[in-house]
Amino acid sequence: DYVVMQFGRVAEDVFTMDYRFPLCALQAFAIALSSFDSKIACE
Repeated sequence: DYVVMQFGRVAEDVFTMDYRFPLCALQAFAIALSSFDSKIACE
């Protein structure tokens, strides 16, 4: 097992995202955007 993507909040309006193969930038960004519908970005 290995980490493909990490996404998190570093300030109230600043987020960080790291990704690697097999994801491309567009796929990683889409996954990050989809997390705004969950608790991570709504607090």
